[in-house]
Amino acid sequence: MNRLTGTLLTLLTVAIALFLYMELAYIPEQEAQRERYAAEQLDPLTHHIEEVLPYRHKYMGNASNLFQLFGHLPLQDLRHTFQLYPEELTAELIYEAPAAEVEQVAMQRSLIYTSVAAFALIDNLEQVRYRFPDHIYTVDRPTAEDRYGPLEPLLNPERWHTEVQAPLRDEAYAGARFHELIRSESTR
Repeated sequence: MNRLTGTLLTLLTVAIALFLYMELAYIPEQEAQRERYAAEQLDPLTHHIEEVLPYRHKYMGNASNLFQLFGHLPLQDLRHTFQLYPEELTAELIYEAPAAEVEQVAMQRSLIYTSVAAFALIDNLEQVRYRFPDHIYTVDRPTAEDRYGPLEPLLNPERWHTEVQAPLRDEAYAGARFHELIRSESTR
């Protein structure tokens, strides 16, 4: 075997080894990390507020922006549409699945987190209504501001984590805050 053939075989072996590493280790690990990150975005306890900061806007009337915002907050995995009521400065999210299908504490945490984020990010949004087949949950900006103070400063990631996200870990806190912020009515 001459020197050129040996070099080519060595390069071929290295190329095959790199290909196998990429296909069997690196790419699957990257995909697993993407899946873990996507799962974190569904849970208000692990959601990254930085992901929704690009959707900050003065006006709720930018339907595309509002749709994208709610598509990146907890409850995004539940099939829904939305309706805007510009004269009331209200966004209504209309879910297909009943609220009863979502674990109660997870629902409370998600509605608190999503509502406060929406009010902090959309300057003129005054009310968010979450309509499920079995319940309607309504929250308004003045109530959120009474509980959290000025909302825009909360968008600092460290402050958001300390004042909004971390307290939600306590189930009793989440339940109490839910009842302070959100009006609930049964539709059945």
